[in-house]
Amino acid sequence: MQMSLYLKRTLASFCLGITLVGTGCSTEPVNTVQSPDQLSGLRLPGQTNSQTNTPLANPNAAARVGLKNLLVWEVKPPQVGAPTSFLIGTAHSPLDASYTIPEKFQSALKNAQRFVMEADLSNTQELASAALNFAFDPGRSNQGELSAAEWTALKDRTKTAGVPEQVLNIARPWYLNLLLDSPPSDGTNPDSILDQVLRKQAETAKVSVAYLEKASDQLQALAEGIPEAKQAASLKKTLANPPKDQIAERNKILSLYNEGSLSGLEGLDQEAFQEDPDYYAALVSKRNQKWLTGLEPVFAKERTVVAVGVLHLIGPRSLNALLTAKGYQVTQIKP
Repeated sequence: MQMSLYLKRTLASFCLGITLVGTGCSTEPVNTVQSPDQLSGLRLPGQTNSQTNTPLANPNAAARVGLKNLLVWEVKPPQVGAPTSFLIGTAHSPLDASYTIPEKFQSALKNAQRFVMEADLSNTQELASAALNFAFDPGRSNQGELSAAEWTALKDRTKTAGVPEQVLNIARPWYLNLLLDSPPSDGTNPDSILDQVLRKQAETAKVSVAYLEKASDQLQALAEGIPEAKQAASLKKTLANPPKDQIAERNKILSLYNEGSLSGLEGLDQEAFQEDPDYYAALVSKRNQKWLTGLEPVFAKERTVVAVGVLHLIGPRSLNALLTAKGYQVTQIKP
């Protein structure tokens, strides 16, 4: 079955903590967009509105489904006497206002020696430098490559992000796809995203916080995970379809998460792999292998809680599967 455009990219967003909510950049001519300081409006889930000049979200926008569940696995290393750790699949999405993280999971986090998440998204200078390297091409003209109708649609659908036309014109397709996939009009409060809620709880409990990779690594994975020609074709398809379709696909996956449907999530994970193995490898498999190398010595010595995108913990190429193959006991813990 051919995976829908939005479903494929939405699955990718469930594997990356770095989901762009909006970008406000300098309004100077395009040939002067050469400094990270001119990308001061880059906003991601790790940041609050006070850290960015990005316009506020549209209060009339359709709301996404909030998380009303927590997918957690217990990890017991093969070494005798090694402490028990936990893996949390976050979906990189906000908690529903009515949901409270179960006390036993809050307690596990408070009693941990280390909390690990994908990347630190609070370093705006690093993010801006990475965006300059991977997201923009001063020699590019999207206005020239898109039809008049597509260019108008792009401007209209990114209007609330406050992105100047000059910057839209030189942005690479992967960046525009990401911007369209996570528009600021969805009204998401960055502080409500599960990853950030867990980090805040860890910091409050004086638990050491560490990261599996740099935010720039995530931007590079997005930029290099799929050929630019395919990204450009994807952008055209996105602009030809209404935003409600992408909202429906995202909510479909979030509903599976809330239902605790591992089989449903595994089916989508397998579909994503079969549809584009190279893209899947760049965003999921290779990163899982890299993370495993860093996590094994930590699991052997410290009570650790790790929070990553849920699709890193699902299926035969998951972090869970890699750990199991190395003799770890990985068991799902129900709320």
